[in-house]
Amino acid sequence: MARKKRLQGAKSSVRRERLQKYKGYMMTAEQVRQHKVFDKYVKGRSWKAPIRALVPTMDEAVKLRSAIAFFQADAAQIRKTSNGYLVTSRGYQAW
Repeated sequence: MARKKRLQGAKSSVRRERLQKYKGYMMTAEQVRQHKVFDKYVKGRSWKAPIRALVPTMDEAVKLRSAIAFFQADAAQIRKTSNGYLVTSRGYQAW
């Protein structure tokens, strides 16, 4: 009986993230953020295609790089330009 209570206590102490519905799927807030940033710069093209996006802020560039790493399994490059930051990826990398 003590073992059962100990296991129940362990289950209840696990941090659960609140899920949100996005495009018909239940996701964590972090997943929704990555989807929104990625969708903004892919703009209807195949998600596997290479990305070359001019991003206005470094914060947005870092968010896009994180999303590219998640969706395309690629390490995106960020370069500062006179108009903002250029984020490039080679596209989906199925290793």
